[in-house]
Amino acid sequence: VDDVGHDLRLVLVGLDRVGKSAAGNTIMGQEVFESGVSFMPLTLKSESREVELCGRRVMVVDTPGLLNSDLSEEEVRKEMERSLSLSTPGPHAFLLVIQLGRFTEQEKRVMETLEKMLSPSVSDYTIVLFSYGDKLKNNTIDQFIRVDQNLEKLVQKCGGRYHVFNNNDTDNAGQVKKLLDKVDQLTGKNQKNVLSLSTAFIFSKLNMSKYLCEHNKIQQLRHKLSIEILLSTSAPTMLG
Repeated sequence: VDDVGHDLRLVLVGLDRVGKSAAGNTIMGQEVFESGVSFMPLTLKSESREVELCGRRVMVVDTPGLLNSDLSEEEVRKEMERSLSLSTPGPHAFLLVIQLGRFTEQEKRVMETLEKMLSPSVSDYTIVLFSYGDKLKNNTIDQFIRVDQNLEKLVQKCGGRYHVFNNNDTDNAGQVKKLLDKVDQLTGKNQKNVLSLSTAFIFSKLNMSKYLCEHNKIQQLRHKLSIEILLSTSAPTMLG
């Protein structure tokens, strides 16, 4: 029986160097994921850590950056699939980390990339998590989102769910608690769904396998018919 509403399993996703690992450390309340300023990606493998927060066990899975320059698309895909295995029986939420002040062409396509790698329903389980909240200064996050229509569309695609982290204020437990509250709201909504994301992902794979199987059968049948037609037209005509 799944323990939704008590234990939580969260998967951090996003591009390289947007603060995914730092966000994970903020949730954990300690430095458990490698994080820092670097020109090279620091996370090349999906890895999980657990901590007890507010009387519940919280698992956080850090993943390599999507569109990673050091990994092939297939390698990134395998690590994303592995993140589902690490969070068995499936994550309660994906935290899509976006760095405040940076919303690139690649980030406009990040949800599309996730849908291709995992499941078309991944946005139903996603909360946009803005890192480097200190950059807001006197502005609100709502003002920041409204400035960019593409960013606003991304947030809307994720059900309007978002949160802001100041990764420099790791002692601020309130920002973590508010995030967990939003995850609880999301899991309460998704409890009505029969399929978990991991199950939906498996079905997506099975449907693809079924499609490929049927496609191969059709191709074989076409090939067989082509041979039969060729033989019938090339056979010598019997004269009476």
